[in-house]
Parts: sequence; structure tokens; C-alpha cells
Amino acid sequence: MYIPLLLLIFLRPFISSLAFIHANLVYSCLFIGAVFLWFFSKKRADLPEKEVSFPLVIFLLAVTLSWLFSSDKNNGVKELYGYFTSVIIFLFAFLLTQKEDEQLRTVLSASAFAIGILAIYQYFFGFRHVLEYMQKEGVTSEFALDYLSRRRVFFPFVTPNILGVYLAMCIFLVPKNRSRLAIILPLAIALLLTKSLGAIISILLASLVVLYCRKRAKKKELAIFIGIICAAIIIFFLRSSQEGTHHQPFFSGLMRFNYWRETISLIKQHPLLGMGPGNFNLPESRYAHNSYLQLWAETGLLGFASFLWLAWAILRKGLKEKSPVLTVFLIFLFHNLIDFSFFLPEVSFIWWLAGGLIAGKTKKAG
Repeated sequence: MYIPLLLLIFLRPFISSLAFIHANLVYSCLFIGAVFLWFFSKKRADLPEKEVSFPLVIFLLAVTLSWLFSSDKNNGVKELYGYFTSVIIFLFAFLLTQKEDEQLRTVLSASAFAIGILAIYQYFFGFRHVLEYMQKEGVTSEFALDYLSRRRVFFPFVTPNILGVYLAMCIFLVPKNRSRLAIILPLAIALLLTKSLGAIISILLASLVVLYCRKRAKKKELAIFIGIICAAIIIFFLRSSQEGTHHQPFFSGLMRFNYWRETISLIKQHPLLGMGPGNFNLPESRYAHNSYLQLWAETGLLGFASFLWLAWAILRKGLKEKSPVLTVFLIFLFHNLIDFSFFLPEVSFIWWLAGGLIAGKTKKAG
């Protein structure tokens, strides 16, 4: 895998699709161009098996149809482009050889390590610097002050929960080598500093599925599992001890429930073809905080069903072949029951990469 492509993969999580819209578009174009150059340099171009390729094609077709019949096509252009970019990422990972697979995981781990260090820095120094800047400039935004007072790290993403799921996935991507523990440690510390219950519970559920399918667990895996449960309990009590009702986990759950109820109402209005990509919006939120409901609302029943079909096909293959990145794949699926990282390419690209790695046939040593 050539250096420009590896560099682009390293930079992906640092470019927020919400904060840097134009930079995100430029990045996506550069990445697609780099992937195509890499693709044409390869001697083989296998396609995924029908069990995976068929639902993948149906999903793209459903998204396109939803866009064509939407009331505002301009809003959907960027989202439509994002879906096709995600599929390219999937196919890119599918075609990797065993050696390239290892290079990819090494680069992703290096990027996550850098983010873990920056998140820890934010906890000890970053919040103070921002507060000092706000005081100097006379910024008195109650929302900003309230957000900073929680001391939940989120850099470089928009929320602590998004950073949490990113770190959770990356922990299980780190290759097994001598430096593995040194890389995982800052990721785990940063994950705890996000105080993200959703990310911790997603790890818990994903681990349960993997261990159940294996029918047995090693002592080391059981110890890690118990540690995850302890972390979830600690984070719950830490967040429950914060002042203010809106800081409480129960309040967060209630807000999500309201978003889901509003999203279901939108689904009833456009059940088959959906509202169209990019046309989803709630009175108090841009996202439903449940990617499956939002996907249904935007792309209709066909888009929603074909996505579940695709996820299930990849999951079956991962369980059958005992893929090392299966936990990564599951963490993302579970977390999107309560959040919206599916719609943020700086995070979802890891899931599409993991899916491509799982769907890939037996890797060649080249």
C-alpha cells in the first residue's frame, strides 16, 4: 500500500465532516482518487460473494431511488456522495492482501494513539485553555460553559460519545505485537475520560456475542469482560453524581426516546422511499440518535432492510471465519442503536473498513 494512501487513512478521523465541510469534501475526493490509483496498480480485482454483493447493490439502489424521489435533491447530494464513498472504502478493504491488512491496522492504530494522547491532554489542560480564551474574549454562552463543565473529552469529534465509539473500535483493531499494550493504554484511558456509557455498553454487548458464538472464553478474556462491566458501573456513578438534571444518564435516555418517537412519526409519513438522504431534521436535533430509524426515515423501507441484510451477511461471514475484527463491526452496530456515528464518515469509515476486511476472501501473502 503506497504512502499517500496510508497518510490519508491516518488523517481521516481528524477531519470533522460537521466542522470542516469543505475540507471533508476535498479529503473525500483525494481519498477516492488515491484508492483508484491503488486499485489500477493491483493485478487482481475480485468482487465480494453474492451473499454480500447483492444486498450492497440493493442498498445503493435504494439510496439512489430515495434521492431521486425526494423533495429536495440538493440537500441529498452530499449524503449520496457519502454513501458511494463508503462503498468504495468497503471494496478497498475487501481487496487488501494479508500484508496490506496488517499495514492498514497499524496505521489506524497509530492514528487512534495520537487521538488518545490529544484527548488526555484535553482533559488535563484543554478545557482550561478554552475557558481562559472565552473569558478573554468575553464569550458568555451558557451552552458552551455547561458543556465544558462536564469535563468529558471529545477532541477531535463533536461529542464525547462519538469519540467513545471511535476509541472502542480502535482498541480492538490494534495488531498483536510487542507495542500493543502501550498503544491500547492511552486509548483505554481516553475512553474512560469520555464517560461514554454507550461506548462501554457497546463493547460489553459485542464481547458477549463473540464469546457466546465461540462457546468458550479464555481467562484473560473473562478478566477483560469483568473490567468492562466495572468501567460501565464507574462511569454511570460518575455521571450520576454530576449536578444538573441534564447531565444525568436518565435524562439523556429520555431525550433519545423523544427523538425516536418523532422519527417514527416521520417514517409513517414516508414509509417506502423515505424523505431522501440529507432531508432528515428534527425540531431539536439534526439526528435521531438511532441510526437505524434515521436510515429508514431517509432511505425508506428498502434502504433500511437492505442495510440490515448487508450487515447480517457480513456478520455471518465474520462469525463463520472467526474474524479478528468482528468485535469492531459489532461495537459500531450496537452503538448506533443510541447514537448517530453511522452518519459521520470520520468514524463510520472504520466500520466500512472492518466490513470489507471481514467480507474479503482468504488473504494472499502479497
